[in-house]
Amino acid sequence: RKKRSGFSSAAPAPAPPKDEPPPGKPSLPPPWRWKESRSTPGDYYCINEKTGERRWQAPSESKPKKKDDKITVVHCLLKHADSRRPSSHRTKVISLAKSDARNEAAALRERVAASSDMEAALSDEASKRSDCPSASNGGKLKPFQRGDLERAFEAAAFRLAVGELSPVVETAAGFHVIRRIS
Repeated sequence: RKKRSGFSSAAPAPAPPKDEPPPGKPSLPPPWRWKESRSTPGDYYCINEKTGERRWQAPSESKPKKKDDKITVVHCLLKHADSRRPSSHRTKVISLAKSDARNEAAALRERVAASSDMEAALSDEASKRSDCPSASNGGKLKPFQRGDLERAFEAAAFRLAVGELSPVVETAAGFHVIRRIS
């Protein structure tokens, strides 16, 4: 019988023992361990055996984050029809074109930047226009640290100095204007 192409009779490489990291991966602190992905054999992810948390990157072995590693921001989110979830507390179905949302976010940013009190101006804009649930709180988010929010949003927020206003930031959720307040 002829073998089908693409298949090998050789057995796949055995997974490393449970207490040894896979090749090229660091050792993990307990209760973390590496586990091979079933969907992509040869790729490994970390699993916390106590909490069940799973992640592709190894958890940091550094000390837990201190409270002062957290920042606070005020932001306004403008969603569009191509957003990850094109609906909000304000509008059941968002039909705004992506280019229109980007232009609206740029205009909003210009209005805020021209204000003598940027924090109040952004908070007011967020209350009136933001598609984020934080609009009810003037766009203010709870303090967060790296790894808590979407990467693009987080990267932009952490690059800002306290009191600084971001350029328009695009994420899967839509377009944001962010001001770091602590």
